[in-house]
Amino acid sequence: MLLALGILVLSAVIVYLGRNGYRDSSGQPVGWLTAFYYATVTLSTTGYGDVVPVSNSARLVNTLVVTPLRVLFLLVLVGTTLEVLTERTRNEWRQERWRSKVRDHTVVIGYGTKGSSAVLTTLTVRRLTRRAVIVASVREAENAALLRESGASSVVTSSDTAGQLLGVATISPKVSQVVQDLLSYGDGLELLERPAEAQDVDKDPGAVKEPVLAVIRGSRTMRYDDVAIGTIQLTDRLVVVRSVHDERRARSAAYPGSGTGRPGRPG
Repeated sequence: MLLALGILVLSAVIVYLGRNGYRDSSGQPVGWLTAFYYATVTLSTTGYGDVVPVSNSARLVNTLVVTPLRVLFLLVLVGTTLEVLTERTRNEWRQERWRSKVRDHTVVIGYGTKGSSAVLTTLTVRRLTRRAVIVASVREAENAALLRESGASSVVTSSDTAGQLLGVATISPKVSQVVQDLLSYGDGLELLERPAEAQDVDKDPGAVKEPVLAVIRGSRTMRYDDVAIGTIQLTDRLVVVRSVHDERRARSAAYPGSGTGRPGRPG
């Protein structure tokens, strides 16, 4: 825009310096306002014809100087517009390509310990994709319903959770220790969701080696004592309690020689 403005000012100065070679149809002498007016309608290729060059020198200047400035002016404006549109299209293609390749990503959005605009974020993510799993945290329970209606897959209420832990710790300290152990990652007991395996099929949840807390069948989550479960199906997913030490031993057995319990590379 500054370059276009500079071209306009330069054209107006050229016209004003050669103002004696121009004629205004109104009969008034060519001044600064008329010079800028002529430069504007000329560079924009409007050309009303009310101000025209009449002397040979003015026509020569228009041919050799003003016309190239007009072409440059149009190139600047059109080129800037094309650049903006091209960059916007390129960004849209880049984002679409990125979205098509994104797999198993976890995006953490927050302002301090809580999202400052969690509802708008949830609505935006849900508009981008219906398949994303959105987990939101709220301080007060009355805001949980709003987040669920906005598209959150699950909502954790921090104040209620902390209050329940305090109550359990007061009544049954050992139970609270077990709950805290389940909530602590990487040590002791862990809660995890896994697919049903062949040895689990056609068994009651209580007959599975690992303690089964819930069975996920399709979009429905059922507690272990729900009579609708019947027996476990191969397409079910199980929420189980597993010892971290058992998990590490299982990984070591599956990947011998890794030493750390982490999956090693096959030889």
